[in-house]
Amino acid sequence: MHSFVTSLVRRPNCITSFSKQIDVPEQYCDLIDLRRAVDLPSMLRAVVRALSDGYTRWQVYPERMFDLVRWAAQSAQCRLRELVSDFPRVEQGLRRSYLFIDLMATNLCGFVSDEVYRRGFDDLNEERYVDWLTRHGAAPATCESALVRGLHDFVFATGTGHPIKWDLAAGVALHLSLRTAVGYRGAMMYKMAAGMGDVVFAPLYEVLRRRGVKFQFFHSVRRLVVDPVHMTLDRIEFERQATPRSGGYDPLVNVRGIQCWPSTPRWEQLPGINATPEGWESPTRKNSSAESVVLRHRHDFEFVVAALPLDVMRLSERTWPVPIGVTS
Repeated sequence: MHSFVTSLVRRPNCITSFSKQIDVPEQYCDLIDLRRAVDLPSMLRAVVRALSDGYTRWQVYPERMFDLVRWAAQSAQCRLRELVSDFPRVEQGLRRSYLFIDLMATNLCGFVSDEVYRRGFDDLNEERYVDWLTRHGAAPATCESALVRGLHDFVFATGTGHPIKWDLAAGVALHLSLRTAVGYRGAMMYKMAAGMGDVVFAPLYEVLRRRGVKFQFFHSVRRLVVDPVHMTLDRIEFERQATPRSGGYDPLVNVRGIQCWPSTPRWEQLPGINATPEGWESPTRKNSSAESVVLRHRHDFEFVVAALPLDVMRLSERTWPVPIGVTS
């Protein structure tokens, strides 16, 4: 919140828009060390300062401090309503700032009003997040904004069409929002020094391998066969694309001290394979001489994650319905 307020008050248009004086209730003046009338940016800065530096105040006046947060959030909401009566005509940069202010203010207001700090986040999960925002005074434009939609998209809870179909529990969304907004050190996001496979997946692969997880590469799924009686995955039929040299296959290469995923297989570990086989990644590739491998339910696996694109799964016979939640 501190970085948000700092960026807000550095915008000249925002400062001008929020220059109208706000009357600070007497019971809060000593908590934020302000006079009775002050503009909104100054008030927000003072509240942030009181929240971050006022450990003693939190111990002595816990209820007053929570009331202060609610009052500050509601004041921002009210001032925002005055500024965006003709919201579609607002300049794009200011529009984004106003939407962000309204969303943050509504989250804080609802957090305090519903006593989430006492009751916990799970207590809100019977209500949808967009409904919860509306109940605590968020503008319709905020509830339909890219900020809220993005939060739903992040967990695949958007559905289609109007936000009335968005289905994310309020407690989950609020917890995720707060963790995202304040639960980090330094920058909120960092630019990777290498590719996603190198920075994220290569270390995961190395950790799992050291912990005894076995990896079998170069197997193409040809069929997923469903048991028609129990409607569970009965067997998986693979085609072995290549057999590595003895000792297994090491997929990583070292690039300037970083273990990386190469753009192509490491052909030197795959005897008899042309370095540029046509259609290597194609799901329709056929090899009549390829060895078949079959894994059977309860014999070779209990659970399976069918991490395959839908188009690939449609190529197999009797694919659906494959039960969800299967892991090997």
